[in-house]
Amino acid sequence: PALEQLDEPLGTLWLHGKNTHMRLVATQCYAASRHGQGKLPDIVRALNDSEPVNRVFAGFAVSRLLGQALDEPLKVDITAPPAVRDRQINAWLEQLKRELD
Repeated sequence: PALEQLDEPLGTLWLHGKNTHMRLVATQCYAASRHGQGKLPDIVRALNDSEPVNRVFAGFAVSRLLGQALDEPLKVDITAPPAVRDRQINAWLEQLKRELD
């Protein structure tokens, strides 16, 4: 598996990796990058990260990528249980797909 990862972009590995700190860094890097829009679905999914602070920063990243004010509420309650967040994320991704297509 490690050799297969050599072909993966580093940002993708960080975003989906085991290291909670690197997942947080990845969301912020993508939010500031020209590649961020292409990773928007993955960053929205980061709103269900197991680490609460990562969910907060993923929210900042999503807001930035969507051009929303930081005080504008997200469509995902990052304090809800994981299953609830997952449903909200899936619904929001469907909505975003319709809006952005």
